[in-house]
Amino acid sequence: MADNLTIRTWIEEEDLDELTDLLIEASEELNYMSLPDGPDREHAKEHIKSTFFNDGVTTICIVAEDRGKIVGVASAVVCPNPLEFSWLAVTNLVFLKKKYRNKGRLAYHLFKVYLNTCKDIGCKAVSFGYIKDKSPEVVRKFLKHFGMKHVEETYYKEF
Repeated sequence: MADNLTIRTWIEEEDLDELTDLLIEASEELNYMSLPDGPDREHAKEHIKSTFFNDGVTTICIVAEDRGKIVGVASAVVCPNPLEFSWLAVTNLVFLKKKYRNKGRLAYHLFKVYLNTCKDIGCKAVSFGYIKDKSPEVVRKFLKHFGMKHVEETYYKEF
């Protein structure tokens, strides 16, 4: 990984604007939210404050940076896994800005730190879903490279 690229296992209040921009970019690229005018920036910031700040217990947020600017994120919510009586990290987002994909193994390093962080805080497993028809075969190969198995289908309903 190039010297200018770093991975950080925490976020700070000062990261809020950059992280908001990144998450809005992810939402728009993936056409994930069905909001006619796009996400409301202030609402997004409040949501990030209440859900993404890594407390090391119930949330994980890892960021990739280029010269101090956030260019990627991997985040999860940690919850009980009732079938195995253990903790499960439910991945809610892994995203890199387009110009950083397939270059310098940044995605590899971000995801490796993410998985290690999940393990270090006591998770026995990590789940990772992807948006059907929006995740190319390379994503599936990437996940398999890290030993992840395709074990379930997920259904989603918006309210």
